Amino acid sequence: MFVRGSLAQLVEHSALRRAEVSQVSEYMYWVYILESLKDYGYYTGSTSNLDDRLERHYSGRSKATKARLPLELVYKKGFQKKSEALRFERYIKRRKSKQYIAHLIRDHAGR
Repeated sequence: MFVRGSLAQLVEHSALRRAEVSQVSEYMYWVYILESLKDYGYYTGSTSNLDDRLERHYSGRSKATKARLPLELVYKKGFQKKSEALRFERYIKRRKSKQYIAHLIRDHAGR
């Protein structure tokens, strides 16, 4: 886990996270959760290009997370259909619960 350090450590951390994501390419759409290591809040999003989207988050090119850097990918789930991914993203966001997100992450880590 990246807590504090140099820009080089952040870049290395981000590269490791991107490598994790690149290993799985059988899905066309993704729902993901990022944890801010600044305020320990969560950001939930969906995309059809997870590598590109994470790069935009990690580099500060996303308005939604720019002020919350550094970030860590803590959850990802792939879907074949965009509608399924969007439905699951909305489901998570409607819960508005850090406890629910923490539960998702714990269950995902146990796989």
